[in-house]
Amino acid sequence: MSVSENLSPDYAGEIEAHFEFMPDNYFRASNLPEIVEHLKLFRLFVESVSAGGEFPLAPAIKWNVVPEQGHSAVTFWTWERERLLAKVAGSFSVVPLNILSADIFPRDDNVVLGIFRVCDPRACPVTNPRDFELVEKTLRRALEDERFDFLPLIEKAKHQSRRLASGIEFPMRIAIDNKTHPTYTLIEIQAPDRIGLLYDVLSCLDRENILIPLSRINTQAGAAIDTLYVVDGSTHTKVTDPTRIRTIQQHLKSAILSVGSAKSQ
Repeated sequence: MSVSENLSPDYAGEIEAHFEFMPDNYFRASNLPEIVEHLKLFRLFVESVSAGGEFPLAPAIKWNVVPEQGHSAVTFWTWERERLLAKVAGSFSVVPLNILSADIFPRDDNVVLGIFRVCDPRACPVTNPRDFELVEKTLRRALEDERFDFLPLIEKAKHQSRRLASGIEFPMRIAIDNKTHPTYTLIEIQAPDRIGLLYDVLSCLDRENILIPLSRINTQAGAAIDTLYVVDGSTHTKVTDPTRIRTIQQHLKSAILSVGSAKSQ
């Protein structure tokens, strides 16, 4: 059964554009029902943009509680822009919610599909409508205001959270690799998870003028294991200068340990 058989005939143009503009890895990662739901949500995004209104840059967001897997899936469409991934990560951190995994699929027509799997500090699915509202409100504000400051909100969430430390022994590791991929420099990060970790990592790379076209975000048993496919923001090529690579590693280590990260924002 094809995608078109699951949607009304007036979706024909949107289906054609979706298959033309979405990257190949999206179709390897998505099944038929998911693609259908993504197209329905994309239509809501387009309708919202066309209608204008108070928040013209607001994303279209859908929450899906998956109790049998212990998380909630958050799917959104929005315009591609700088620091998008950091702003999404920051918006989850202010609740606070834990990001278990994330998939970002940029389309060739400057829109982005994001799929985040999140849980609350007790490792349960997110079900509270007030949490939904806070994430959406924060993300909308951050997308509208380039100077939006997440740090006070994340610090407040850290103080309010009663999450107990996992107690796991998990060594931090930061590896920067130029051999594995022909186009991208790979930054592999392993560290104990904490509130705001992904936001701090992504903000650090933004300050280093590093772009992240692709990413694999994964958190298991309190350990963050992330692989970021990056390029230099000026040249859009691999990061190869040894001095710069060492500097990036040092700054990432400081960001992960929260050493001076607040001052550098």
